[in-house]
Amino acid sequence: MYFKQSDFFSGMDHAFIKDIMEKAEKRSFEAGETIFSEGDQTRHFYILIKGHVKLSIGRDGHTVFVINRAGECFGWSSLVNRARYSASAVCAAPTTLMRLEKTHVGTILENRPSEGLIFMQRLAEMISDRLMMSYRTLGSLALLASHPSEGTGQVQEALEPA
Repeated sequence: MYFKQSDFFSGMDHAFIKDIMEKAEKRSFEAGETIFSEGDQTRHFYILIKGHVKLSIGRDGHTVFVINRAGECFGWSSLVNRARYSASAVCAAPTTLMRLEKTHVGTILENRPSEGLIFMQRLAEMISDRLMMSYRTLGSLALLASHPSEGTGQVQEALEPA
């Protein structure tokens, strides 16, 4: 299977990327289909080929991240020994992915330690970027909560008896 190098894979050895891609399974999903749910056992790592995937948490499905660029990865929980996915992944449009068994990725990383180190560093960068985005979002929400709007008072005045 051929895959154009994304930022995630740039600079990695072509033979390493080929090993990864040979183990990948191409999967297609329709809009609204769930790839995995929060709390499901971790089994796969995913790379977006095309489409749009929303990662969400909680019962209400609050979207915490959107995957919409070819080469973006998700399902990283499977590669860092987490037993369960921490979010749900739902397709917001018809989507094509590459799905990799975590055991296959682990074997490739062990057999190619120098490329495996780069792969894990990129994975750490991706997780770090998402964490920083979460911090910014939480900071913005906290700022909004600490500065409630008093409005113009027009609604209150309209509700008061004349």
